Amino acid sequence: SATGSAGGEGPPALRRLLDFYLASARSAHRLAYEGSTIADQLAVTGPGHAFGSADEAVAWLSVEAEALFASIAQASGAEEAGALLPGADLLLAMEPLLESGSHAREFDQRAKEVLAAARRLGDTSSELRCRYVLGRVLFGANRLTEAESEFRASLDLAAGGDRIVTGEAMNALAVVAGRQRRHVEALAWFDSARRVFREVGARGGEALTLSYSARDHLFLGQQEEAIAAAEQGLAVFIELGFSAGTARARYHLGMILSRVGRLNEAVHHHAECLAFFRASRQRVWEQRVCSRLAETFITAGRFSDATRHAEQALTVSREIGHPYGEALSLWVLGRALAGLGNTSRSHDCLERAHDIFVRLGAPEAADLRALLDRDHVGN
Repeated sequence: SATGSAGGEGPPALRRLLDFYLASARSAHRLAYEGSTIADQLAVTGPGHAFGSADEAVAWLSVEAEALFASIAQASGAEEAGALLPGADLLLAMEPLLESGSHAREFDQRAKEVLAAARRLGDTSSELRCRYVLGRVLFGANRLTEAESEFRASLDLAAGGDRIVTGEAMNALAVVAGRQRRHVEALAWFDSARRVFREVGARGGEALTLSYSARDHLFLGQQEEAIAAAEQGLAVFIELGFSAGTARARYHLGMILSRVGRLNEAVHHHAECLAFFRASRQRVWEQRVCSRLAETFITAGRFSDATRHAEQALTVSREIGHPYGEALSLWVLGRALAGLGNTSRSHDCLERAHDIFVRLGAPEAADLRALLDRDHVGN
């Protein structure tokens, strides 16, 4: 039975294994990313695991990760394009694992192996999946310029008609532009993503772009539009009954409400989504919410609560190796400690945050430098 198209031992056996893994991972993706159109477009030919919840699905991906990545490595030895695609599909279906903050190295290695094979075989469908996954990995490492080029490459390849990640890649480009403070461009990408999701009737995808766009509206001084977009996104997710989407929408709405001074409502939304992210082991999101809660408590003058949440954010970001999250956590911890009158530890946190932002080439480095210099003059 060693005849067939994929490398490795016993290609038909490998194909059956990939089919089972892909069917299972597709179910996990659908539960973890409600509203995403990716799972619906993955070509599954056999049965897989059925999961009762997103938590259970992501836990399965985590337990099986080593075997899943190993089967993708085998698939990358394919001799013809059709044999490579199940491996590329599986890599894409495993995307929820990136939210746990683990396995970034394995995603990077496997994506590069499958990408090399895809280019060798002229398999643009596999290539665009790998480019999107690499973009996600690079974004997680705050390598925004490189992430942007991968997301753009996946869109260029999609012009050939394979639109599996088109809405998601546009949404990702919007988030990258926003992080680089190109807010007008970010809103344009969100509009493009929303149109793609609307064309295929993906209301969850539309809701996600609304939630994410709120931040850019706020930074452009469009306060009413920011609140409206965040509230609308949340309302759609609640109506659809999508718990993962609802948690993300609450994160964005809470951030906007905190910035406009509606602090009690902000804390409510952030406490709700924090419970969800902790239960589903989405640690990247957990540290984000803890940082936002700390910011809100600082605004409210509740510096002990702020310090506690900032320290939680810092612990999680270090455990998952998330330097951008670590720098944000140190910044907010420094501000909280200053509120408690602990100036030397506060200054130490801010300096460490600044060093990380500089290393990452993040725009926050200049903001923090100005703050540190002003404080120094003030002393």
